[in-house]
Amino acid sequence: MHKNLNNVTICIEVMVMDQKQRLAKILELLEEKKNYHK
Repeated sequence: MHKNLNNVTICIEVMVMDQKQRLAKILELLEEKKNYHK
């Protein structure tokens, strides 16, 4: 039971990390677009 809970926690952490990376990527792309229009 405890082991299963641990797996869920890891899964959530991975999902959160994934979201952060995606956000960072989107921000990067937005910056590139801004620079492109200059």
